[in-house]
Amino acid sequence: MKRFSLVITMALLFVAGTITAQQQQRTGQRGQFSTTARAEREVEQLKSSLSLTEQQAKDVFKICLKYAQQDSVRMAEMRSSGQEFDREAFMKQREEVTKTKTAELNKVFTPQQQKDYAKQLEEAAQRRMQRQGAAPGQGGNR
Repeated sequence: MKRFSLVITMALLFVAGTITAQQQQRTGQRGQFSTTARAEREVEQLKSSLSLTEQQAKDVFKICLKYAQQDSVRMAEMRSSGQEFDREAFMKQREEVTKTKTAELNKVFTPQQQKDYAKQLEEAAQRRMQRQGAAPGQGGNR
């Protein structure tokens, strides 16, 4: 009898875990990072792709953290407002923020790093456009 109860309990825990994972995936909660973790991840990527010095990495972290926090606040306000999502307005605002952030980062970067960073931004924009242009059911987000 104890063995049977144990098996039933384990099965219920497995089912509950599966359901929770599916719900998180649907609501987009999966893979969210704190603002600090997002900034650290971005700095690590830039550090390797642009060969940042330690001082540059510290300065870039401050800038990335500032914008990650602003982004987090903006997303929370958007979710809590209850208004319908306006993709065009969001993308326009995002573009302006990216320009401002890039200007701040360029003050830290060398001229060559500025060129390399601009190239990275352009490549990322092209990948986004390709994903948006993917046929339905073709995926495209990876």
